[in-house]
Amino acid sequence: MKTLAMLSFLVVSPAAFAWGETGHMLVAEIAYHRLTPQAKAEADRLVLFGKTERAYDFVTVGPWADEVRREKPETGPMHYKDYFFREDGKPVLNHSDEINAVTAIN
Repeated sequence: MKTLAMLSFLVVSPAAFAWGETGHMLVAEIAYHRLTPQAKAEADRLVLFGKTERAYDFVTVGPWADEVRREKPETGPMHYKDYFFREDGKPVLNHSDEINAVTAIN
């Protein structure tokens, strides 16, 4: 039900299409519901790591990487990977030697 409400909000709010905090939390909500019970347990455990007095859950930590990136811009490539394109449709090399979200997963 939460997911349906969030999707409805996105449809009526053009500004919500930007990723931002709301977009990250929406993706986290959808992803969490698709996890196996074992994966949910591990995600819940990781969210509690270093917990402070503030309550966190998988959805509320969705925008975390963006918050870190604002304070430490050098961490940006760990959160995303830029892919370049040419308007004329010719191939572009999209590789980089730097660490980024794709190289971290692979």
